[in-house]
Amino acid sequence: MSDVALPPKSKRRIPGLLALLILIIAITLALIFVNAALRRNVNESKQASTSLLRLQGLAYRLSALEWQSIAEAEISPEITENAQNTQDEMNQILGELEQFDPNSENLQPVRQALATYISAVNEEFKLITAGDMEQASLVDEEQVDPAFKILEQTLSTASVIYNAKAVQMEQMGGTGFSLALFVNAALITIVFWQFQKNQQATERKHLDELETINMELEAHQKILEQRVAERTTDLEIARQQSERRVHELQTIGEISGIITGEQKTESLLPLVTRLVSERFDFYHVGIFLVDETGQWAVLQAANSEGGQNMLAHGYKLEVGATGIVGYVTQNGTPRIALDVGADSVFFNNPDLPATRSEMALPLHVHDKIIGALDVQSVKPGAFTENDAHTLGILADQIAISIENTRLFGRTQSVLAEVQSLYRQDIVTSWAKFTQNEGIVGYHKSLTEAKLTNQTMDTDEIRQTVKRGSVSVFNADKKRTESTLIVPIKLHEQVIGVLNIQATKKEHHWTFDEIGLAEAISERLALALENARLLQDSQNRAAKEQIISEITAKIGKSIDMRNILQTAVEELGYALPGSEVIIEF
Repeated sequence: MSDVALPPKSKRRIPGLLALLILIIAITLALIFVNAALRRNVNESKQASTSLLRLQGLAYRLSALEWQSIAEAEISPEITENAQNTQDEMNQILGELEQFDPNSENLQPVRQALATYISAVNEEFKLITAGDMEQASLVDEEQVDPAFKILEQTLSTASVIYNAKAVQMEQMGGTGFSLALFVNAALITIVFWQFQKNQQATERKHLDELETINMELEAHQKILEQRVAERTTDLEIARQQSERRVHELQTIGEISGIITGEQKTESLLPLVTRLVSERFDFYHVGIFLVDETGQWAVLQAANSEGGQNMLAHGYKLEVGATGIVGYVTQNGTPRIALDVGADSVFFNNPDLPATRSEMALPLHVHDKIIGALDVQSVKPGAFTENDAHTLGILADQIAISIENTRLFGRTQSVLAEVQSLYRQDIVTSWAKFTQNEGIVGYHKSLTEAKLTNQTMDTDEIRQTVKRGSVSVFNADKKRTESTLIVPIKLHEQVIGVLNIQATKKEHHWTFDEIGLAEAISERLALALENARLLQDSQNRAAKEQIISEITAKIGKSIDMRNILQTAVEELGYALPGSEVIIEF
């Protein structure tokens, strides 16, 4: 019988320790791959959130173009090109989002809302191009505005979801990393504990080496734990910054929605300064607009008490001069002063003594600088470059709203002028019509009805024409007849009156009778105007026909004598009772 030599016990346990080391390596590699995958998902979520913000900015731009088209009542080639470019860029960004997250349910509402909004805007553009402004306004109210609000809400919701997803992924990465470190530390502790136990019986000196290694590993573990804590802090800071940016963008959207409906510049600018100050907690907010000479930036609105004093004094700054507002209105780029005292040589305003930080943002319209948005804080270092980018979106929206109010004012002025000219034309045309026709009115009694060429000039009629409203006269002790005088108005211009006398002296006019007379007056005015326009058209057509016939007869002859004779004869026929002489 042969003896079988067994390996020492410590050597038999070496494969078990090797298996634990392989397990540690496997866990470490798995941690690396999982962490890389999480970082990739975090980056994709942040990039998707940024794309959604860009998409929201483009939606504001398309909304501004749509409002400009409504205000101008036409679509210029520039607006068409800008609208098409904006839609193309929006579709491109949506395509990028679908590449990042092709199967996400978060993009489906965005895709539907964007398609609905673009379709509504294109329909409105078609109506404006066709000149149907009434239908275009109806589409704008019933389709475009609701679609824009849905798109804005959908984009904000999707952006918040992606930001939350990024934060969640980062938190998962931090938690998984800490857990893996804990498992690795536990496994390493077991390995060295077993190794120490195996070596106690044979080599005492290895114990000191293992203790030294264990102390180094514990120190390394503390360093890793410290790094994990630092990373967790960084993630928390990033989450707070993301939430702050989302809140600021939501606030900008709310302010934009409020100021978009304002149509007068003198009420828009104070509204903007008040809203920006309240929502962002700024000490002072001012709006400067460049004057017509382009030399001065004039303060037009401010929220603070010092700003009101500046407005009362007609405060203005020279464009291009040293100072934040002067720099911005010339160069068109934002500028931040973290310590306004550094600019005190050039800008030291006693009306705003508490200012410690200031930021000015340019107001652009069609690549033209129209002014600047000036915000100031009592906190030192209150503004960052991120604040400049975020509030730059608000500044662009404010500039568009200012331009829209200006366009609306000019449109209203032109409209008033056209209406005034049209009313003058109505008065002139009807005066000429009544003079040519020799008819002043129509008289209807119980026994007869006839045309009349005699005017009715009474104090009551003159009073009704002057006021332009119904006059009711009921019978009383001083008046023997009940009379109702209704002005016949065409586009707010009185062209005649209905003088109605009751058959019974004691009759009192009711609201129904007055309303019926007013309705008949309105329809009578339209019918009379249509008849006058038709008669004018017929007279012009008859005149053109006579001219055409005379011209044709004259053109048939090439002999001078025959031409003159034909001309004289035809003019005599056309103007009976007139003597026609042609002299050279």
